Amino acid sequence: DANKKMAEAYKLAVEEISRLRSGEVVTMSLKFNTPAEEFAYEQKRVQSNEILVNMMIAEGRADGEKRRMVDGFIQDAGRHKSDAAGHAMNNKHKEAVESMEKAFAQLNRALQTMGVPAF
Repeated sequence: DANKKMAEAYKLAVEEISRLRSGEVVTMSLKFNTPAEEFAYEQKRVQSNEILVNMMIAEGRADGEKRRMVDGFIQDAGRHKSDAAGHAMNNKHKEAVESMEKAFAQLNRALQTMGVPAF
């Protein structure tokens, strides 16, 4: 029940922010001192989305045909995460960041499939 309320609150917040900012452009920039710092940031973003995906699955938002799609996105994200880990181990943090961004995008697709406004 708590997960459902959190998802509803998140959806409401996104809808209200979207309504309030309609027609506005919001720009956000992040600055990292090293590519390794950026990789660590991307790892946290992916981890947050993984938690949210699991919460939505637990709520039953991925039943039936949706589940197959969601599982495919999760598997793709896992492959990108694995690629990122390999790049990071070889100190190729720029490539690791790119792979983590791809993993994040796949998890966003999973969330969108379950009706969560993710961007």
